[in-house]
Amino acid sequence: MFLLMAVCMAGMYWFHWYKNKGMAAEKTYPNAYIESVSGGSIRALQGGNTYQWKLAGKIEDKDTKVLADVVVRNEKVVKITKKPEKIVGKLLTWEEGAVTIQNYGKVSVSTGAALYVTQGDCVSQGKWSDLAVGMEPDGWVVAGEEICGAFVKKQAVSNIRVLLKGTQKEYGRSRIAVQGTKLYYTVQDGRIEPHKAGSKIFVEPAQVKKRLVLYGEGGNEWKIDGGSYGYQGTMEITNRNQKLYLVNELPLQNYLYGVVPGEMSASSSLEALKAQAVCARSYSLQQMAGKRMAEYGAHVDDTVAFQVYGTQPRSAATDRAVNETKDQVLMYKGKLAATYFYSTSCGVSSTMKEVWNAAKDVSYLSGEIQGEKKTTTDLSGEKAFAAFLKEGTELVDSHSPWYRWKTRISGKELMDTLYEKLCDRYEQEPSNVQIRNKEGKFFSGRPETLQEIQSISVIQRGRSGVVKCLEIVDKDQVIRVFSQYSVRAVLGNTSLQYERKDGSLAKGLTILPSGFFILEKENDSYVLTGGGYGHGVGMSQYGANCLAAKGKNASEILSYYFPGTQVVKEQNSDRQQ
Repeated sequence: MFLLMAVCMAGMYWFHWYKNKGMAAEKTYPNAYIESVSGGSIRALQGGNTYQWKLAGKIEDKDTKVLADVVVRNEKVVKITKKPEKIVGKLLTWEEGAVTIQNYGKVSVSTGAALYVTQGDCVSQGKWSDLAVGMEPDGWVVAGEEICGAFVKKQAVSNIRVLLKGTQKEYGRSRIAVQGTKLYYTVQDGRIEPHKAGSKIFVEPAQVKKRLVLYGEGGNEWKIDGGSYGYQGTMEITNRNQKLYLVNELPLQNYLYGVVPGEMSASSSLEALKAQAVCARSYSLQQMAGKRMAEYGAHVDDTVAFQVYGTQPRSAATDRAVNETKDQVLMYKGKLAATYFYSTSCGVSSTMKEVWNAAKDVSYLSGEIQGEKKTTTDLSGEKAFAAFLKEGTELVDSHSPWYRWKTRISGKELMDTLYEKLCDRYEQEPSNVQIRNKEGKFFSGRPETLQEIQSISVIQRGRSGVVKCLEIVDKDQVIRVFSQYSVRAVLGNTSLQYERKDGSLAKGLTILPSGFFILEKENDSYVLTGGGYGHGVGMSQYGANCLAAKGKNASEILSYYFPGTQVVKEQNSDRQQ
């Protein structure tokens, strides 16, 4: 009896061990791409790897070139669940866990959704995050009312999508007036309605269920809210929580016609304008591959947050610059270069780490003295930077009115505006406004109402001299403001008057011209002496024009500001930084 029980127990133990062993060896490969089924084996691509498995039994359905969940046990395929259903449509918005597809609306995305890139007969694994707004996949694979995969051709998005903000404070609008210069149409829920050339329509949230698309006959231009700029391409109006959002979709080349004159004066030298066009195109392509505006169904907006678009009329000079650089982009080691640009240098350039607290710098965007021959120096000390601002060394931007500037902020102006601006910066970027606690440590927080400002001082600069941290000592609190932009926003206001290098006066700026300045107290006022206009990273537009006047061509100008880069045709580029 004892022996029989022992044998039974051993048998049960072996059975459970074998079962668990088999279970442990079983694995599901979701959304695998089935390349081939032949000779008792299956070849599939999943997770960036290619697998060759044996089949545990016969498979009746030998269809390939489809997605499937493949279950493998002990190195043999025991189950295949194919997913043949597909839908087709342009990607309009992208967010974690969902996409909006043209003609289908918002659709959930399953965990483990896979992207496959096709080029001829070749298929490779992509990353789901590689999807970009405006892409039109060959098919979205659907299972259980969720997107579980997509097939895209290895080609770039040809059109750029621009969220139009214009002079509005916010993207969302309560009403939009649209006028087409040619015969145009509105499309909603499959219904097409024509509108006469020159006619104007007024669109309100009640008229838009989800999405209203406007397209016109050849040569049509759109006038928005009575503006003078003629937008090309199509217009798309979406209703989000009873606010209207307006997106202009158009070919990249046409978009650049509206960008270059807004970013650089049409009276600039042609070679400088061409350098600007290459920078603008390179920057645009990077944004088209990114997702900063994907939730709005766009790649960029039309403000200084990206590139100014539609603020100035097209000109023959800027159109020529765009046309003569068609498809040209700036590359560094096979990748698109980060082509930042700004108005005027104070005589020294800065880096991404110093200006935007980037995780890392790139070699072609370095902090250097902008002379005929570049040199490096450390201007992080107050005395060193003050001396640099006062010396008369001839540099590339030396003749710009904004090369040097001075303004005065009274104590009353500070008390009237500073608290509100501190709170606004805290709302925009909480980590950039910090207050000191009782233990002497600083943490992100909203300041208390200012009582009596005792001092304002720069306590940290980058090697280029750019302000990285401003400290404000109030009667009962100490506040620190980080990043050059936040400092400029906190201290600047439209009433300040700037005396520029050539003696001319300027006012109306909402923020300080640049983060390259020194701060000195005079009685109850603060005098700011600075230089340059803009963030200071990459190409100075004024400097580019000066170099062009000295005989430099566009490629030479770009090599000066982005050393080690090359101008190449866009179709050979990889849209990654």
